[in-house]
Amino acid sequence: MKPLDEVIDKLEKADLTWSNIKNNLNYEDFRDALHYLKEYKKNQEDPDGDHQQLEKCRSLLQDFYRNDPLSWDELKGMTGKPVWVEWTKAEESYWCFVGEWFDDDEMRIYHICRDYADYIHKTIYTPDIVQAYRKERK
Repeated sequence: MKPLDEVIDKLEKADLTWSNIKNNLNYEDFRDALHYLKEYKKNQEDPDGDHQQLEKCRSLLQDFYRNDPLSWDELKGMTGKPVWVEWTKAEESYWCFVGEWFDDDEMRIYHICRDYADYIHKTIYTPDIVQAYRKERK
């Protein structure tokens, strides 16, 4: 199979009258041109070349932008990592580091810009009181 540029070059230079086609172009040239035309058509119908790959990319992007509240168990896995904490009733939100855990029912969080820590008990970790997220919410 000839490279696409070579096929295009040969077709552009050819005198495409019937008498000249059989003298200037051979079967291989037509086969190569047909191959590239079929590929072009396939790419027009499915520009990404693989519909499943496109869906996988879309799914990854949705996961990337998703920022659901962390569950209590997910929060346990965030020890030492930053989380965005929202206190609903106090209408406060800020970055914290997840600190120590006490009997799996209570955790200490360290405020990034404050000189004290807070405690969050499992019973108050609800959307009505306090929630933590992986990313900042606006």
